Amino acid sequence: TALRNVGNGLPSGNNGFSASLETGDGDAYIISQPKPNIVPHEEGEVLLEFRLSSNGTVVINSVNVLSYTSGSYLESVRRVLPTWKFGFRKAYNPDKMYRIRCKFTVNE
Repeated sequence: TALRNVGNGLPSGNNGFSASLETGDGDAYIISQPKPNIVPHEEGEVLLEFRLSSNGTVVINSVNVLSYTSGSYLESVRRVLPTWKFGFRKAYNPDKMYRIRCKFTVNE
């Protein structure tokens, strides 16, 4: 699956966070994605899988953590997940799983 940078609407700055929708980007797109409130001190990432509700929010009880490099990065993403909002390019499918890779980078 081709990676697509979903940075539209994300403010740039020295936060060092980006996210790419790796599975499902043909069906959905990010409308709003507040960044985790953490300043990265090392490179790392969190890989999550989840379903979306019909109104475009993450179904929290469907979240499956596939991998993470830091518990603090994972917790920071979990805190903002309920605020992320997605739109749909195709008909809504309640069983569709989406996968997103959240990257934390150290800005110099």
